[in-house]
Amino acid sequence: MTEIKILYDKIYSDGIQKPPKVFIDIYEENKDLIESADTSTSNPDYDGIMRITAEYGMALSSYGSSKKSLPYLDKAIKLFKNSSQTDLTKVQVYETLVWVRGAENYNQKNYSLATNDFQYLVDNYPENDKYRNWLLASKTIQTKKYVNYVWGATAVFLVWETMVSKEDKQIKNYLLIATTIFFVIAVIGEIANAVIKSRIKKQ
Repeated sequence: MTEIKILYDKIYSDGIQKPPKVFIDIYEENKDLIESADTSTSNPDYDGIMRITAEYGMALSSYGSSKKSLPYLDKAIKLFKNSSQTDLTKVQVYETLVWVRGAENYNQKNYSLATNDFQYLVDNYPENDKYRNWLLASKTIQTKKYVNYVWGATAVFLVWETMVSKEDKQIKNYLLIATTIFFVIAVIGEIANAVIKSRIKKQ
């Protein structure tokens, strides 16, 4: 029996889910053993390494170690993709891994990476509204921020224009033009987000 198999049995033999901090401690006590193990699919311990890595990544996320969790979530997802599993959409752990990685990338402002994961989840689990809402958020959050800035600029220029004396026609005209430009940009941004929302709802 290999050391990895002994460790695996020690972790899972009682059938009880370990609290995140407990699992983190177990993993880190055996980190050298786990991370030096052969991760080729021919290794009989492959599935055990895959499960331990996956649970460690999710435990780190649950415990609040967002940045630390991402490399392990990436590694676990890669292990699943290389495994003998023929249909990962039916593997609950894989679905959870993708969801957790998407949420962590979103929290780290890696919105394009988060969008990739949420799009996968929406495509494969279309009945799950949570995934759809997170996909919408990841696709529109940056545009929303810029649109808010543009609306603010529109308000500033509008107020400025009303404060300028009527005699200063040229300045008032410039300010009015600037206000109009910012207004149009803001409206375009709002429309773009509305279109994205509509498309996601139809998926």
